[in-house]
Amino acid sequence: MKGVQGIIHATDYHTGGQPVRVLTGGLPPIHGRSMREKADYVKHNLDWIRTAICHEPRGHRDMFSVILTEPCNPEADFGVIWIDNPGVYIGMCGHGTFGVAAMLADLGYVRGDDPIRVNLDTPGGLVRVAIRREPGPTTTALENVPAFHLASAVVDVEGVGPIPIDVSYGGLFFIQVDIEQLPAHLDVSRIETFVQLWPKLRAATEHAVPLWHPQPHVQLEFTNSFFYQRRGGGEVKNIMVYGDGQLDRSPCGTGTCAYLALAVSRGEMRIGDEIRMIGSLGSVFQGTPLAAAEIAPGRPGIRPQISSPAFLMGTHQFILNEEDPLTLGFELPQASGFRVAVAAR
Repeated sequence: MKGVQGIIHATDYHTGGQPVRVLTGGLPPIHGRSMREKADYVKHNLDWIRTAICHEPRGHRDMFSVILTEPCNPEADFGVIWIDNPGVYIGMCGHGTFGVAAMLADLGYVRGDDPIRVNLDTPGGLVRVAIRREPGPTTTALENVPAFHLASAVVDVEGVGPIPIDVSYGGLFFIQVDIEQLPAHLDVSRIETFVQLWPKLRAATEHAVPLWHPQPHVQLEFTNSFFYQRRGGGEVKNIMVYGDGQLDRSPCGTGTCAYLALAVSRGEMRIGDEIRMIGSLGSVFQGTPLAAAEIAPGRPGIRPQISSPAFLMGTHQFILNEEDPLTLGFELPQASGFRVAVAAR
C-alpha cells in the first residue's frame, strides 16, 4: 500500500470501563537497563507512539496504552511500559496490569492451570499476578509494590478555601480527599466539580507537601487525585482525576492500594481486611492489605493486593501512512483558527 511507513499491532481490553490498549508488535527497539530507563527512552525518543496510538483519530483524550516488551529484572516474565495520554510515562498502573495479565492468558502468551502466576517488570518495580480463567471472566489478583501513607495536611486551595488532604503512595502518589471534608459550596454530585478542582488542589499540595520515596527510580510527582467516600459494609466510592483533567473510568488500582495504606495507617483497617472499591461507572475492585511492610527504617507500609476482571474488546493493525498529515495523531485545539481583526485604538 502506497505511503505505509509501518503497522503497529495492538489488542484492546477494558478494566472496569478504563481502556487498556496493549501494543505487541511493529515498534522499534526500546533501549534501557531498567524498565524506568526504557520508559524514559520511549518518552524522549519515541513519544510519537503515544500520540499516534492514544490521540485522535485512533484514540481519545483519556486513552491508555501499554507496551509489552522484554523485562530487565531476571525474576520477571514480561516487561511493561505504561503510556497515559498526558505523557507522564507513569511507574505503575493497576487497571493496566489487569488488562495485560488477562491478555497474556486469553491469547496464549502464558499457559498452565489456574491460577497462572506471572511476574511483570514495571517502571515502578516488580509486580506479581495470579490469573484465573475459570469460571470466567478472566480475573487477576495483583500483588502491588509496597504502599504507604506519607503525610496529612490542610491546604489552602485558590478560590475554594482550606481542604484537609492526605498523600499516600500506591505505585503512584495520590492526593486523597474525603469528600465529607470538602467545603459545602462545592457540588459533589457533579464529576465536573472534581475535574475543575484537581489542578488547583495539585498546585496547593505541591507547595505544602514534599514528596519522598526510598527508591531513586520512583517519580516524585503529584500525578493523581483520589476523592473518596466511605460507605457501610466495607465499600468505598471514589472519583479519580489525573493528568490534564483526565477521568479514570475504573476504581483505580494504584489509588485503591494508596487508600489501603491510608486506612491501615489510621487504624481503620487491619491486615487481611477487605474492601470493595467502586469507581465512577460503578465497577468494582476488591482490595486487601496482605501484609505489613517496612518502606524504610521507621516508615511502615503495607503490601497491597487488588483484583478485578478485564475484558477483551478487539485487535488492531494500526497503519502509519506518510501521506496522511494526521497519521501521528492530534488533539483538538482550543483556538478556533478564525482571523480576528485587532480593534483600532
